[in-house]
Amino acid sequence: CVGYIPISSMLAVLSATAPTALPEPEPPSATAAAVPGLIVDTDIGGGGCRDVDDVGALGVANALADRGVVNLLGVVQNTQATNSTGVISVVQRYYSRTIPTGVYRGSGLRDLAALPYVADIVARWPSPVRNSSQAGSAVKLYRHLLAGQPDRSVAVASIGLLTNLAALFQSSADEHSPLSGLSLFGQKVFRLAIMGGRYPSSKGQRCECNFCAAAWGGIDHRAAVQASAHVVERLPADVDVVFSG
Repeated sequence: CVGYIPISSMLAVLSATAPTALPEPEPPSATAAAVPGLIVDTDIGGGGCRDVDDVGALGVANALADRGVVNLLGVVQNTQATNSTGVISVVQRYYSRTIPTGVYRGSGLRDLAALPYVADIVARWPSPVRNSSQAGSAVKLYRHLLAGQPDRSVAVASIGLLTNLAALFQSSADEHSPLSGLSLFGQKVFRLAIMGGRYPSSKGQRCECNFCAAAWGGIDHRAAVQASAHVVERLPADVDVVFSG
């Protein structure tokens, strides 16, 4: 998340999460929940774009859930930084909200040391989940959560690498849904907010970190670029997408 504040991306999706706020001509499903579901996809201090801002974004998501604006369904970690999962759990415990957490289990990323605040938070505050070994697969969690929601009723806030979304798009039918991951995403999600990109163009500039992990010496660069390309090239046409770079 280097160089950007994910809270703005969170607000970009949450400020218009009510299905009635979606632009025409594609109205939301008549069966959509009155309070939309939200899945937060975060790198939270670890991986190729390490920073501190995702903690604030997760706090905003919980605060809005407390106000009844969204139903916070789950949080998925798009890196393999071991202790970052513990920070998610600490934040959730602070807000007294027990929700499932998933971690990227694909290839191409390294288990890198997160920023110092990550270990400090995990050491100083208790939480039911201490590290990534205690969390399940992010793709499995995505499929489970999406399959259980009404059509076009879920918003996803992506405030890190697009690794989880790429893996979801490539997933096949399972015990949660007979649909492919891409079809399931297109059926259940009405808005995707992606914190990433340079606008109006990145020509002649270093690419933005969440799209290609360009910070910290290019750690995880190849996997990040492949994931970003896979997702952007396959975004379902009827899902409203907000790029906030």
